Amino acid sequence: MKSIISYLRIREWLDSKVTFMMGILLFFYFCIDGYFGTITAAKTVAYFLYVSMFLAISYVANDFADMEIDKKAGKTKVIAHMPKWGIWSSLILMAMVGNTPVLVCADNKWVCSIIIILTYFSGLAYSTLGIRFKERGLLGLIECSFAQRCMPLLIIFVLVKTDGPLIVMLLGWMVLSFVDGLRYIIIHQVNDLENDIASGVDTYVIRKRGDYRKVLLGLLILELIITVFLLTPLWKRTVVLTSAFILFNIALEYCVYVVIQKYAQKDIFLTFDSVPMEAFYNTLFPVLSGLSLVIIDIRWIILTVVLFLVSCKSFVVKCKIALIFIKSKVGKQR
Repeated sequence: MKSIISYLRIREWLDSKVTFMMGILLFFYFCIDGYFGTITAAKTVAYFLYVSMFLAISYVANDFADMEIDKKAGKTKVIAHMPKWGIWSSLILMAMVGNTPVLVCADNKWVCSIIIILTYFSGLAYSTLGIRFKERGLLGLIECSFAQRCMPLLIIFVLVKTDGPLIVMLLGWMVLSFVDGLRYIIIHQVNDLENDIASGVDTYVIRKRGDYRKVLLGLLILELIITVFLLTPLWKRTVVLTSAFILFNIALEYCVYVVIQKYAQKDIFLTFDSVPMEAFYNTLFPVLSGLSLVIIDIRWIILTVVLFLVSCKSFVVKCKIALIFIKSKVGKQR
């Protein structure tokens, strides 16, 4: 099991990208007063499989294309010990598991097919298909974030009946996801700078070395502005619940900031120890969307609990970091 988890790199996308995207789907169910019926449940499972398998294929394809580069950098991955036929078979199987259910559930199967093709093309083009946007500087940065963070959201168009305002809202979530993705990629490239130089990989950070803290801060501010706008439907109908979650997140982020930035003497904008707004997007927002749906139909509590359990490990880590700050203040008062 550990080998499969490592091969699919599940820890890098399940409790981050997938939970966030599931939260967005639940948000749209809330906007249309979605009840937990058989069809809705089937579409929800199909979306989960679609997003998960797409991300798994993207990561496996990247590792497959970078096997020689990883060897030069001293990285040993499960895929390096697998026969090529095994790798290709797993990719085909994942594509079938991820795409078949969503095609069955989609209202417009032609549009769904087009979205799937475009999504997979963009996802694979980052490191394969003879294009390798990965080594095209700023263009690679933009393409990767767009492919992994925005394209999977397009399938919501064929799963949820969206009118004009909801289409604008979905585009807003895509923009937010895109900006958030840029932050993560820049942080990743900054942290991998030495390995990329050693292995000869040409990335945006290598080409344009500079003060990325200002860039990341600017992206974060933009995210916060967009987030406030996108949460409007939740503010209007569940003001107490939404306010409670946001206030909790503000307190959590402040405590974590003090511990990382001041106590640990690390730049919180350039480390993966606790990326700002990570807890909200990956745990609090999906749970908030789920609980808002529970008001409409109690059966949504099942999925809400599942999403929390999936993402709780990293969330608990952040709470433990915040607890360090709280204990330090309590200790001083004594």
